Amino acid sequence: MTKRRIQQHYREQLEYKNNKNLSWIIIMAIFLCLTYTFAPTSWHTSNPSVTKRILVNSEAPWSMTVTDIDKTLKETSIHYTGITFINNSNPFKIIIKTNLQSKLSNEEVEMLTNITNELIIMNKQPLLLHDDEKYEIIIRGNDKIDLSRKVFF
Repeated sequence: MTKRRIQQHYREQLEYKNNKNLSWIIIMAIFLCLTYTFAPTSWHTSNPSVTKRILVNSEAPWSMTVTDIDKTLKETSIHYTGITFINNSNPFKIIIKTNLQSKLSNEEVEMLTNITNELIIMNKQPLLLHDDEKYEIIIRGNDKIDLSRKVFF
């Protein structure tokens, strides 16, 4: 082989090697982009509204508190049928559902309100509220009539 042929062969090998590395980098970049695009949103939070919702939304601590309230009221009251919470309003609303017929059972209504509020305070939920935020405990009867409404700060 001549000197020129050896040099050309060497250049071809270098070009092939560089193109091979470049191809590998391009393939990896495409793979990462596709993985990121089609991955579940829990893997990444590129959307600012999702990030804001995670940082600002206090639904997770409240849902744990609501679970505690549900468990306790099931054990303590025969009239308790369920619980609902609405966190997209001010005041934050906790609705205690009962099978009570009317306002004649004020003692039961007061007991449900007090137990609910005590559990909220025990779970330190009022500390998570901002200055202007409140929470409201609503005791709802059998006919979807509100038997009691109390707002707490």
